[in-house]
Amino acid sequence: MASRPPALVRAAAVCAAGLTLAACGGSSHPASATARPTRTPSPASASATPVATADDETLQVFASGVGGYELDTNPVAVLHNLAADHTATGIVVTFTVHFPGGTYTISSSPDVSLFPGQTLAVATTCNRACDDSNATSTDVAVDVGAWVPGGGTPLTVTSPTYACVNQDDVMGCPNAVDPSQGTVSATVHGTLQSLAEIVLTGVCYDASGAIVDSGFTTAFWPGGASASMTVAVLGSPSPQTSTCQLYAVAV
Repeated sequence: MASRPPALVRAAAVCAAGLTLAACGGSSHPASATARPTRTPSPASASATPVATADDETLQVFASGVGGYELDTNPVAVLHNLAADHTATGIVVTFTVHFPGGTYTISSSPDVSLFPGQTLAVATTCNRACDDSNATSTDVAVDVGAWVPGGGTPLTVTSPTYACVNQDDVMGCPNAVDPSQGTVSATVHGTLQSLAEIVLTGVCYDASGAIVDSGFTTAFWPGGASASMTVAVLGSPSPQTSTCQLYAVAV
């Protein structure tokens, strides 16, 4: 898949070109930093009043890409909330998917929220409109419904693992040369009421950091402090050489 540098989006809608997850398992891409000139500190006055600074109400697009197999194409974007004290609510990601015959635009659903400092993957399914599994990349536009003061405790994910799905050699597993179907499984931790609805998104990256597999599903929390969860992902013929992550968020 194609990759491009990260881009920033603010509360309205902005675009990030296709690049090369509650919280995610596995490693995440580092946020970019802006160098600033060094200043000589000056003595602080005993009567000085602290000056309030505006929070960085910004979502950063870490990565975007597409995974596909046969009739399904799954565009996905990995977002990070740079704000320290504000939650981004009502987030909708609009994907413009590129394939050999042109482009197709589709938006994610349902809306999700990102707590301060949280990273989350958001995906959708494009089906035949995105030329089956021949999609090559996606552009991303992110809309934030509102920035709300305060935060919360996101779901956390540990020990994500990939497994190929082999149905009589039809799906294409480890030695396949065509796109394949697999699953990403992990343990999700959190405090939710039983049967609370959550969205699971799986993303796999190749050695260069490009997204090669993706998928999402809706599930219901079975109760307790943790649960084993699985999501189907579509894409690379060699996902066993990739690094996979699972992201979970309550909706």
